[in-house]
Amino acid sequence: MIGSKTILTPEQSKTARIAYRLARSQRGMDLKAELAVAQVANIVDPTDGTLNKDVLLGTSLDVTLAQWAQLVTDDGQSDTFFIDWAVGEVPADDGFVEVFTDTVTAPVAAGTFPKLINIPLTALTSGFPKPADGVYSLRYRIRQPNDQETVSPLLKLIVDTTPPGGQSEPGSMVLATAQLTQEFLDNNLGGLVGTLPDYGDWKAGDKVAFYWVSGVLPVDPVGLPSPIGFVGVDNATNNTVTFPVSAIEGSKDEAYYVAYFLFDKATNRSRLSAYTRIDVALGLLPDNLKDPVVPLAL
Repeated sequence: MIGSKTILTPEQSKTARIAYRLARSQRGMDLKAELAVAQVANIVDPTDGTLNKDVLLGTSLDVTLAQWAQLVTDDGQSDTFFIDWAVGEVPADDGFVEVFTDTVTAPVAAGTFPKLINIPLTALTSGFPKPADGVYSLRYRIRQPNDQETVSPLLKLIVDTTPPGGQSEPGSMVLATAQLTQEFLDNNLGGLVGTLPDYGDWKAGDKVAFYWVSGVLPVDPVGLPSPIGFVGVDNATNNTVTFPVSAIEGSKDEAYYVAYFLFDKATNRSRLSAYTRIDVALGLLPDNLKDPVVPLAL
């Protein structure tokens, strides 16, 4: 049997080529419209891209890409993706450095997406083990088999490894009284208020953990008891904390000390503050005392 073969006229061939090119072009347009922002692990504030400081203690920045629209389907052909990194929030195109590239080849295996990429921190900054504190931008690009390239929206990231107050010891807390008595507690049912010294690099999201310590002060802060509270430092100046009556009314009659740590939203912790001493005298005073007897001098 003689096989039949359809022969296209020159005009039909031209029309088919145009249709093919339009289809390939439309694939790129669909991809551009639906390309998602890259996801980065351990962002503590999605509103500004602040990274947890522990990311910089590791070895990689973990990036996840969702499956993009119009993923390659022709067997043996590949979509190539690139991850780019730049200093600044809105860098120029020539400010980006390619830090990772790979391909996705059809047929695409199940489980390929979401695609997790571990980018070595050393790749993000030339000649240094990790990026310095500052603002950065991350994006990715998809290059299709027809060499059409689409760029994702930017993801802003903030690297912050500096604790509140820098490396200086925070100043001591100022307490509402230097001596804790039952009379003071009776007159201050809300508790004992302490005022924190102002510090110059306050930022929204800062917090304070504050402590009530008796006995021998620990040489290492690891030996501190659990904090009385862990609350937000809501203002740039005039911040206070409160030691609830329930937390301090059982204290012994002896010297106590208060101290605190500052934290920022990147989870950086300051040094332990200087201690403030407060003398506790909550025990009942003796009554019905007899008059003293003084032996007569010989």
